[in-house]
Amino acid sequence: MAINKIISKFFYEKKKSQYKNFFIIFTLLTRIYSTLIGFLEDIFYKNKKFKDSFSAFGVFKFELEFNANSFIKKAKKIRMDDALSIYCLKKEDVNKLIKKVFDEKTQSLIYKKTGFVYSVDYLRIYENNHISEANNQFKIIREAHYDKAFSRNMLKIFIPLNVDLDSGPLKVSSVNSTELNQEYEIDSTNCTYVTGSGELIYGILPNLCWHQEGNPQLESSSKQIMFQLNPSNRWEFRKDVYLRQIKTENKFSSFSSLFYKKQRIN
Repeated sequence: MAINKIISKFFYEKKKSQYKNFFIIFTLLTRIYSTLIGFLEDIFYKNKKFKDSFSAFGVFKFELEFNANSFIKKAKKIRMDDALSIYCLKKEDVNKLIKKVFDEKTQSLIYKKTGFVYSVDYLRIYENNHISEANNQFKIIREAHYDKAFSRNMLKIFIPLNVDLDSGPLKVSSVNSTELNQEYEIDSTNCTYVTGSGELIYGILPNLCWHQEGNPQLESSSKQIMFQLNPSNRWEFRKDVYLRQIKTENKFSSFSSLFYKKQRIN
């Protein structure tokens, strides 16, 4: 979408003074959007009887009943730059992966944690590689951040495939914490490190939780599957999700998701 390209350009140039006013306005608009859409989702989609502490903490983890590495064997690896490679699956394999990950048991566990059922609106299987701190892109791709232009209820699911503490794992702070507004460290006791070998699934609220990807050590990398989920009235996924594997996520996805064709997961 054109708006994604415009927003991405401004984000990459955000330290330039001529864009300062734009970012003040953009930040304000995204806060309004996040709060308003989140409020409407709570009214129309959320089951209020689930009062789990997840919304206050913003992170959960549980085990899968299969190892997700089995899907990567069929993927085509595309090197985007020195820091990033993306693994693309065929349409039928994307559909199989979604249905395998979000089976009835996983759906139930997520529902009981969050009170929502979801639409799977984005998928990326990616690998982070070591990048020199002297690289101009280092601070941009490794900085701590919130996902701003999204609902506060947008959920991201991560399945780490080969990630340990040497791999620069995704570091996630709890809701309202300021801990990640500093340099990346691997010894924090107040954060969750997204590590695993294909057998674990993590859920985070990226609009509310600071998160930051680390820099893998030389000769190491971190490979993971990421899904973007938005509250819905049934478990479903975008029919074109397989076409978007190397594209960036849509901004304001809770709203834009309403206009795409969907398919039930089961």
